[in-house]
Amino acid sequence: MKLSKRVKNRLFAEFNQFKVFRYQVPVQPECNCLTKHIPLSATLNQDIVVIYSKGTVDIASVQMRLLQVAKFILYLNPDIKIMALSQRPSNIIGLKNKTVILSKFATALISKEELATLINNGNTIYVDPVDTNLNIQKFSSDCILVASSLEQIKYFKNSTKIPAKLIYHSSDLRLKNLKVQKSEFKIGYFGNLSRIPKDYGELKKLSIIKTPLSYEPKRVLPRYASELIKYSAHLVTGTNSTKNVFKPFTKGIVAAHIGALALISQNDVEGISLLGRNYPYIAKNNNLNSILEMINYMQKNFLSNEWIFAEELNRNLEPYFCEVNITNMWQHLFSSPL
Repeated sequence: MKLSKRVKNRLFAEFNQFKVFRYQVPVQPECNCLTKHIPLSATLNQDIVVIYSKGTVDIASVQMRLLQVAKFILYLNPDIKIMALSQRPSNIIGLKNKTVILSKFATALISKEELATLINNGNTIYVDPVDTNLNIQKFSSDCILVASSLEQIKYFKNSTKIPAKLIYHSSDLRLKNLKVQKSEFKIGYFGNLSRIPKDYGELKKLSIIKTPLSYEPKRVLPRYASELIKYSAHLVTGTNSTKNVFKPFTKGIVAAHIGALALISQNDVEGISLLGRNYPYIAKNNNLNSILEMINYMQKNFLSNEWIFAEELNRNLEPYFCEVNITNMWQHLFSSPL
């Protein structure tokens, strides 16, 4: 009997809740940005455990946080272990004196009783919700909130006395050797189709490429990598986030990582904060006419002096796809006093 894809995924999710993902192969991080960061020396003495909710360990917003730099942290801290565990009661009870990171979906699903168990067992708890609407009231000052965007860290600082630190959401580090073609202007949107208005499908010059939710960590490159390099510009703007949901500028950082430019809008607070208000390719808003107008403007100015200026501004994003810098951010988070 042949199993459907849906059944296979369900079985895989059920199996993964009993599986321990260990990260054992250390790799030296490389600095590939103009800042030339120096790797922090070994400072960590607690094992690191990432808690994920059932069926989510392969989701990009889980993998592209601590887990994708685990091999670099191990290189700098060879005496510790890093693993990912499913959010099962037996796993929670067994964790003692660890550095525990609650990943995106686990932050929403973990109970107060489970949090109390982790705290009483001497664990240091980092809450990493990424772009979920976090119920801050569930957590105490025994935890540390980890923001993935500038707006989110601002919200945390203004909303609670719980310690909060910023680890900006980075690019997919597997892309480091990819470079976009610049022989012609092409613009694409990469991501979840629910994140952009449906009428964007009417934009004839825009290619819409749906990307999988899964990070597929066993792949050397994302399955859509061959498409990424075809587009000299990426549409990054889209639908507005709901209240208390803060989207990091990940799509813009991915574009910069491979040498493409981003089309953003005045609604993109993160993009404007990182690139600057003088970035030339900011649409008035997210409506169809504004996006079409900016696409035409970008095409008209392709490889012009203005385009080159925008590429210079893109360098503001280099720290978020530099292996050394991203590793250093996590190292500093775990080793610095609150």
